[in-house]
Amino acid sequence: MSLGDSDFSNLRQKGKIYVDKTGLVYKLAKSDNKILLIRPRRFGKSLLVSTFYSLFKFGLRDFSNLEIERLWNDDGTYAVLYLDFSQVKNFDDSVDFEHKLSSYLLRYMKLNGFLNEIPTTPCNGIEIFTDWLATQSNNSVVLLVDEYDGPLTSCLSHLDTFQKVRKKLATFYSCIKRYSGIFRFVFLTGITKFGNAGIFSELNSFDDISLVQEFGDIAGYTLEEIKVYFGPYIKQSAITLNITEHELIHELVDNYNGFCFEETASKKVFAPWSVLNFFNRPTRGFRNYWFESGGQPSVLLEYVQEHALIDPAKYAEEKTIVATELSTAVSSNKLDEKALLVQTGYLTIKRSDQDGILYLGYPNREVAKSMALLCLGRLLGGKTLSQVDAGDILRLLATRDVDNFIKRINNAFLSLDFSRYFIKDEMSCEGAFLMVLQGSGVSAKLETHNALGKSDIEFSVEDSHWVIELKFARREEQISKKLLEGIEQVKGRHYGEQCQENNLMRLVMVFYEKERHFVKYAVLD
Repeated sequence: MSLGDSDFSNLRQKGKIYVDKTGLVYKLAKSDNKILLIRPRRFGKSLLVSTFYSLFKFGLRDFSNLEIERLWNDDGTYAVLYLDFSQVKNFDDSVDFEHKLSSYLLRYMKLNGFLNEIPTTPCNGIEIFTDWLATQSNNSVVLLVDEYDGPLTSCLSHLDTFQKVRKKLATFYSCIKRYSGIFRFVFLTGITKFGNAGIFSELNSFDDISLVQEFGDIAGYTLEEIKVYFGPYIKQSAITLNITEHELIHELVDNYNGFCFEETASKKVFAPWSVLNFFNRPTRGFRNYWFESGGQPSVLLEYVQEHALIDPAKYAEEKTIVATELSTAVSSNKLDEKALLVQTGYLTIKRSDQDGILYLGYPNREVAKSMALLCLGRLLGGKTLSQVDAGDILRLLATRDVDNFIKRINNAFLSLDFSRYFIKDEMSCEGAFLMVLQGSGVSAKLETHNALGKSDIEFSVEDSHWVIELKFARREEQISKKLLEGIEQVKGRHYGEQCQENNLMRLVMVFYEKERHFVKYAVLD
């Protein structure tokens, strides 16, 4: 198992699993382009960079029996620079950043034989790097930069520092433009494409492949790749969990698949980190590995420090964005929330139309829960559901303990930060309710349709199918009327009756605006 190993040569030499992406690697490496790839954390960007490093540094040494072996015919010898800017993203201010960037460049050049000795007196690492480039011959250098935006995202909420870091990075990238002729290949990865970072104005010939359909699965695993490369793990995991292989694959798809990064919405991939963690310890079940590791990137955390992440009323709405808004570099002080959520993996492209409109949604159950947890952290003032005595909702639903389920829901609602997230109507009430459910691990959906109408919220927990109809009362005299209205609606429109294989639990709940919680409810027979 290759969990956490992003060193391509090490994977190959130790015989670990490598999902063969070298056909796509070849399509990029055969050109002399300068390429950018934007993807969320934990999607294998570092492994991809390491693959290019091995190819240009050692030729086909590590590529036996991979697709590129029969395609690659470049016998050139290159000076390969592999820079990881995550190594310089923790700094106190712009002066500290400048020092750390300079030290990093000098250490890297010394360790890799591009510099004889590090000067003992203070010096500018970018200038020494630039002077070295000036000595290289045409078409002789390969530059690979992982997490190019790491320093920028780490200071996003500090505008003055951001601008100074931006200028320093622009100085670094300007030398690539100045000596563009020496580069055989340039490849950058990141999470966010910053338009005012100075990078893309300096490298105006950059080819951004982030939304290109051809490279939609260059990072992440397709379902077919999961079946081909992880067959023994699928078999063993199914035995461990006492389910069929078909059921196991279905659960993998529901929990970890569904990411789409290309504008035609035709290629879906799994999050590698989540899949590898599951196969590493299947006894833990289908846990939320996304939020535990890659699901809290600094660019998003920096953003939510200064912004309300989401309006509860808009939490479950289908969202749209123009394709050009994703492909166009954005300004640091005008980040588009939807674009940011796509780039960090919280939203994904579900479908597209001929007018260039992309329709966005949560890719899978794991990310829906992660989004709920992220939003709940804001709604609850930094507290968790457990800290507000609402942490065992899933268990109460499994045992059909309606009374205590209502109590836990009310504990959550009474803890909401009403100064910033006011529950003002039925739509915002539904959105907040869905957040609490999904944050509890319930795979719930809004608006399940039948021939007669659409229910508010439906979900299944173990052998029970739940239908919940929510009503919003502004005045006390409306409460009983709203409850009766909900009961008639659920019965008259036969909500949930299509799920005959499960025990049907139908619940009508009335939220009273003045008291900020659900004051009346009824369980239907």
